[in-house]
Amino acid sequence: MEIQKDGSVLISKFDEGISQTPLGNFSDMLGINIDDTPGTAFVGKKFTELQETRESINFTANASTDVITVQLGKEYKYRGNGDGLAFTVTTTGALPTGLAADTVYYTSEVGSLTFKVCTSLENVGDDTFVNITDAGTGTHTMHFITPTNIVDYTRGSSAYYFLDYDGDNNQRVWHAGSNPFRDQWLLMAGNTSAGDGQAIIAYKGYIIVFANSKADALTDITFPFLSSITWNNDFLGGAINPSLSGAKPYLSVNDDSVYFNNGAVSSRYYQIGLLEENAGETFDPSNGATFTKVDDVLTLPYESGGATALNEYGENLMIGTDSNKVYFWDKKSPSFTFFVELDSPNVKSIQIVDSMAYCVMENTGDIYQLNNVSSRLLARIPRHLYDYSKINNAGQNVVTVRDVTIFERELLMAVSFDLDVTNQLSNYIFSYNLDTGRITKRAISALGEDNNTQGSFGYISKIIPVGGTVRGLLISSSSYDTDESYEVFTVQGELYSTSINGTAYPYVYDNYEANMITGIFQLGEENNKQTYRKIRVSFLKKLTTSQGIKIYYRKGTAESWTLLQTVDYATYGAISEKEVDGLITDIVELQIKVEFKGYNPSSEIGNSPYLKYIKLTR
Repeated sequence: MEIQKDGSVLISKFDEGISQTPLGNFSDMLGINIDDTPGTAFVGKKFTELQETRESINFTANASTDVITVQLGKEYKYRGNGDGLAFTVTTTGALPTGLAADTVYYTSEVGSLTFKVCTSLENVGDDTFVNITDAGTGTHTMHFITPTNIVDYTRGSSAYYFLDYDGDNNQRVWHAGSNPFRDQWLLMAGNTSAGDGQAIIAYKGYIIVFANSKADALTDITFPFLSSITWNNDFLGGAINPSLSGAKPYLSVNDDSVYFNNGAVSSRYYQIGLLEENAGETFDPSNGATFTKVDDVLTLPYESGGATALNEYGENLMIGTDSNKVYFWDKKSPSFTFFVELDSPNVKSIQIVDSMAYCVMENTGDIYQLNNVSSRLLARIPRHLYDYSKINNAGQNVVTVRDVTIFERELLMAVSFDLDVTNQLSNYIFSYNLDTGRITKRAISALGEDNNTQGSFGYISKIIPVGGTVRGLLISSSSYDTDESYEVFTVQGELYSTSINGTAYPYVYDNYEANMITGIFQLGEENNKQTYRKIRVSFLKKLTTSQGIKIYYRKGTAESWTLLQTVDYATYGAISEKEVDGLITDIVELQIKVEFKGYNPSSEIGNSPYLKYIKLTR
């Protein structure tokens, strides 16, 4: 905002991003794109639910045909797909002979209400079905197995694999084909090592799952219906000690080895472990002669708090820690080579872009740029967006950065704000643009801004950039109710069609959900209050169907927002500039909020109004 010579107020230069202070030009932005067309503001891509918890369905079994029929009105298929859906069964009486409780089964489609039962995905492909010899007694129910909370992912030879922490000490792995926006997610059953899933990594033709003290290896496959699902469970003999809050395993691009956080030793030091293929051998988790595991290829001082992030900077392994130190190790010396100290502790993630390292801190959202000599603070999550004074109050942190990734030159951070140091969380994805240095709130999860219903809390657990036919993001979020002890899972994406078939189109925010808020502007004095009567709005492109903006004001942060004017296609047609009434009186301080409404055609990419400026005149 700036005052012009004629006394008017101009709101423009939207590519300022979120200011570090509410007195700056733009104190907040949510779902607004200010990067692709500098100088204008328009709505970004919307997030939508792609996969959700499914209700249980009652069924009957036919002993003559082996066909299962679900109750009328409860089609079992998911997005038109009736093959490969994982489920378990229960009954109030006796199960049909051939079926057993606590066993994972898969559907093989017969009709919209009927299917046959398979014991593996491979059997779905070769038509090998469970032989049902009697219908059983009582009411039978099938319970679908769906992801609960994605904690990690990896890319195999032709597919994405997702690791699911489901809260029952039985991590699950999901195969999502080449395009997880549209393909069916399939459960890779057969890993038997108990534990909470920590990390998943593709290595030498296998998918390795780390879960507490064990590691399971799945043979990488092309298409589950045509391949045997082969696991080598606990192939390292339970001899690793990772921490769920520690660094995830890292596959070195330089020496083709896997480095992993391996816990503490007798309160004396922390270990970095190593898994590597032996020279002259082909890695095979069923053959210990083909690989070597080293428990302590590198040790860190105990005061470091342990490894929380791993990456590579040139030939050096970088180790972020719970302290404010980032260690560099050349992989040749008997100990770390040097370290860099940051101004805040708790490194959540290290990302490397264009030979530059970026560290994001877990409990502040501070972003550092560093090399092996020095560091500098680039930006931080603006502290006026939460109550910074409550950090560490009662031993809790107000800010938690839960995941970090790089996507199209944006450093994306999944952030939770504990607004009152209870279970009330606000969940956002913050974006730091590496080219402009601007921070915006790129999107929110389905959990919403405030999630404090019936003692529940939730958060964004993973941001996943994916490619293939379409590019975009998946986010995983979990909501857990402390009273009822149930979890609700949501996978979201930058809105692509949730249909399995057909072309997928990215949508934009279309219901005045995206918004931007200016700083607080001093326009008058108590004895010289100001009045503005008109608003001139200018767009880069003419408005089209369903597009529009709403302009709100308040005369101080203690006031509620008042709708000043709506400028939309429905009222004014295909305009690019318009002056409308907008009376605001008795102004000392003024703050403006603008909400945006885009338009999503059924068979096109969504589009947005492109706002150039708003001018308040007398």
